[in-house]
Amino acid sequence: MRLRVKKGKEDPDRFVEKLGLITAERPKGKVLWFHALSLGESLALMTMLRRLGVALPNAYFLITTSTYSSAKALEKIGLPPRVIHQYLPADSRQSVNSFLNHWKPSLVAVTEFDLWPYALTQVKRRMIPLILINGRVTNRSFKKHSRRIKFISSVLALFDQYLTQDNLSKERIIALGSPENLVQNVGPLKTAADPLPDMKEQRIVFSKALKKRKVWLAASTHLLETSILFDAHVLACKKIDNLLLIIIPRNIIESTQIKKIAKERCLDTVLRSSGNLPDGNTQIYIADTFGEMGLWYRISTVTFIGHSMTVPGKVLTGKNPFEALALGQMVLHGPNFGNFTEIYETLLKENATRTVLGSAALADDLIQILNKDELKIPYLLAAETIINESYTAIERTSAILSKIVLVSKVNSKHQNGSN
Repeated sequence: MRLRVKKGKEDPDRFVEKLGLITAERPKGKVLWFHALSLGESLALMTMLRRLGVALPNAYFLITTSTYSSAKALEKIGLPPRVIHQYLPADSRQSVNSFLNHWKPSLVAVTEFDLWPYALTQVKRRMIPLILINGRVTNRSFKKHSRRIKFISSVLALFDQYLTQDNLSKERIIALGSPENLVQNVGPLKTAADPLPDMKEQRIVFSKALKKRKVWLAASTHLLETSILFDAHVLACKKIDNLLLIIIPRNIIESTQIKKIAKERCLDTVLRSSGNLPDGNTQIYIADTFGEMGLWYRISTVTFIGHSMTVPGKVLTGKNPFEALALGQMVLHGPNFGNFTEIYETLLKENATRTVLGSAALADDLIQILNKDELKIPYLLAAETIINESYTAIERTSAILSKIVLVSKVNSKHQNGSN
């Protein structure tokens, strides 16, 4: 852990939480524990936690994540009322039992498919209701777990209910050993999440620095996509004067390498972390900071969602497009989105997004959309319709969780920390 702190991969002030050393006081009343692996999953929970806060006015909500970046971003964005953030304890006896003895949750909800066997076993032994929400089983995850079906089925048997975000994940969870009668497909929480918060003062400052320059955004990009994006930008600049690309790598650590690639191409580049704003000569602006996606989506007009292009030596699997769509972005993406197949297929079927197959196609779309703003209107209307229809996922999940909390009678002996 200390080595990871030195590498900037762990929180130097709070990494002890992962060892079961609690840094926050437990409030009086029921505490509902939600676990999300990283930032994307935790943001998907925020809208639902706001709704649960209204439905359960006397409850508190503990959200755990595993990554340093998620904690920094949540701190910057701000948590809903009565929501507390902690790091997930390491999956060992000391850390898990210390955590459970302190927080004494009345319900545990795990998102996606982030399974920690010892922690889940201890939750079950304490007779705490355990539910999988927003469940998603990717191709890679399904292949991995299928090779150890006896083990994964024993872990899945610990859950009381399973709520999936698509039919394919429902089928896969059942194939891995979950009882069919306990699995429901309620839809993805991410599609109906509240828009990311605005950063009005910084947005005004940044907009003044732009001086009405046209901007496009490349979000959640993979390092291997960088050359494709830069090629597209150079091509688009031939038709759009003084165009600016704001690039937001999925892994911020890659920012230095991205800047190096830009320098090799003689592209004037500024890092957000430097504190400098783009000037008239800046061609590439690298947003290497946490918790500012709401700012960038409000400054740009068109967003390319990364981890989706065809690149040498690696199959990319897509990223969530709904944060951009919720803030009125025209969304472009590559042809690879294996982790979000149903979502992207729906978006494409309804003409809510557009697929680009390489740098030339991306440049052509940028030129068209940035020069004729009205071209994006049908896409935005289609996306808005899909988002409005998907609120049922949050409503159904919230209703199921509220019912469990209201009717469950957890054994007081176990709630007081018996092991």
